[in-house]
Amino acid sequence: MELIGLFISLFKALILTVIIEGAVMILMTRDKDKLKHSVYCNLMTNPLLNLIGLLVFNIFSYKAYIIYVAVGELIVFVSEAKLYGLFGEKSAKKAYLMSFAANMCSFLSGLILNHFDLI
Repeated sequence: MELIGLFISLFKALILTVIIEGAVMILMTRDKDKLKHSVYCNLMTNPLLNLIGLLVFNIFSYKAYIIYVAVGELIVFVSEAKLYGLFGEKSAKKAYLMSFAANMCSFLSGLILNHFDLI
């Protein structure tokens, strides 16, 4: 994949994640600040997760990539929950619930879109 194609793929993944997780935040909280927090979280976690994922996929095996995705998504889920706490969410339970719901929706959406070659 050429460099511009790589950049476009990473950018599309980030934009889709921001939209999907932002929609989840709005539906769950109806709070514009939580929407901003979701965007900030994704700007910090998504590019790194996807860039490392591409490296793992290209350097190692598909099996290694699957393991990386599972571990990486778990790390992102916990990291974003902690970030929601830093951004002012007083309830750890709510921070983890928001992070879980948002990440599950974006992850499953990505699987579906990739399965049908829609992205």
